[in-house]
Amino acid sequence: QVPLGPRKLRKFCDMVRGMSVEESLLQCRMTIKKAGRIVEKAVLSARANAVHNHGMDATRLYVDQIFATKGRYYKRVDQKAKGRQTLKKKYFSHLTVMVKEGSPKREKIKLIPSLVQRRLKRIEKQQQAAAKAA
Repeated sequence: QVPLGPRKLRKFCDMVRGMSVEESLLQCRMTIKKAGRIVEKAVLSARANAVHNHGMDATRLYVDQIFATKGRYYKRVDQKAKGRQTLKKKYFSHLTVMVKEGSPKREKIKLIPSLVQRRLKRIEKQQQAAAKAA
């Protein structure tokens, strides 16, 4: 049981599915979403179980299946105008993670180079061009 709605958790699961375990953990740590912290714990647990119980190599693991399904819900009273009340449902989710050994289905995410890196690259090209001209 995870105290987060299944729709919110599914969005994050779709992003992480198919990545290597290390890459998925990096994505979980870099996000500001609550789902990231929850998925990180589940992936760490799945990796530890795979290594300890099944003797798999931790460096070759990737997230094969990860999905969130609807769990229980709490009913809470929501106060409305003119003394009215309605019921609000606070949803919970079930999170399932399965890891496999092998090459990941998705490649690493290519990060956009920073301005400093692009500038250094441009300076190197100019220096190489000047060296060829001289």
